Amino acid sequence: MGFPSISTDGTAGGQVLTTASGAVTGQFYAIQALASAQLHSDTVGNVSGLNGVALPAGTTVFGRWTSIRLGDGTVLAYNAK
Repeated sequence: MGFPSISTDGTAGGQVLTTASGAVTGQFYAIQALASAQLHSDTVGNVSGLNGVALPAGTTVFGRWTSIRLGDGTVLAYNAK
């Protein structure tokens, strides 16, 4: 089963599925919690105040991130182009 691609400029950027097993790097414009997730303090992006915050399943946060690391949970990180 695939996940739909979402892109702000109309192109398919794809996504990265990640769990709490380590940092994922790239250029991301959105993080969607598939299961309740907590962003680790090593997460690097332009949205402040989210480190340590629990994101309920179904929540999508928009911004720009270059590194995403979870304390727990599962998220889709949408690639920016």
